[in-house]
Amino acid sequence: MGSDSSPPSRPGALAYAVVTLVGAGVAVALAGGPVERAWGISVAWLVQAAAFWRLDGALAGGRDATRAWLGGIAVRAGGLGVTGALALMDRARADLPVAYGITMLVLLLAEAGWLARGLSRTAGRGASEELDRTHSTG
Repeated sequence: MGSDSSPPSRPGALAYAVVTLVGAGVAVALAGGPVERAWGISVAWLVQAAAFWRLDGALAGGRDATRAWLGGIAVRAGGLGVTGALALMDRARADLPVAYGITMLVLLLAEAGWLARGLSRTAGRGASEELDRTHSTG
């Protein structure tokens, strides 16, 4: 049991995607109004799920997550830029970038909580294993 070198299990990207998809679905159902609101929520969820998937993969693999984190920031900002440009060019109502932005903020808070929960479990597990090791060796 102690010789397994795999990284400790953390809540994964698939579970995060499913939980936030349900939340986004509820938000779309409650948003009402113009179709741009539903599109803004949906696009924000898709962008966030893809960005989180890469970040979670880097963290789970024990790799440096800086590149995945910065790439995710760029993709999220690009999504806001595209939705804003569509609204500025009168291709969509202003509801599109507003819904995207609000949804992205909520999803980023969910991501922060998800990562904090997963990383605290990983840190706690590592500390308890170290404590067990020091007490068993005497």
